[in-house]
Amino acid sequence: MKKSLERNFIIALIIILLAYTITMGSPNVFNNLITGATALDYARCTSSIFPAIMQKGSVKDVSLTLLNLGRKDWDSSYVLVSKNSPSDLWGIEKIRLNKIFKKNNEVTINFKIRAPLQSEKYLVEWQMAKVLDSKVETFGERCKQTIRVVDVIECK
Repeated sequence: MKKSLERNFIIALIIILLAYTITMGSPNVFNNLITGATALDYARCTSSIFPAIMQKGSVKDVSLTLLNLGRKDWDSSYVLVSKNSPSDLWGIEKIRLNKIFKKNNEVTINFKIRAPLQSEKYLVEWQMAKVLDSKVETFGERCKQTIRVVDVIECK
């Protein structure tokens, strides 16, 4: 009898959580609970332009396009931050937005990266964040791409 009640309780809890997720209509419900980000902010990566291969130490122009799916406009208190380890792996840790980006609009952020000096495959990870005093609170999807760093890029 006790096991049956426990099983029914667990099933009811799962149903409640599923209903909550569906009614929120957002894929970031649990992400916000885990990261502590508010429901006012959410970002989705829509595209990225990163080279597949870079010569070690070289510098390249890159860009990320994100969709502001939150309930607030993004102003200069918002930044794109590196989620790499170490955070300055690509020669830059954060990019501050230079104008206001309205909710439900896309923003393309262009910047330069410097390839590490060690030849191997690296994961490039960036995420939007809000700067509150000296604290940086990340939110939304992480934009990810793999780049292979080589000694010398062969000419074809």
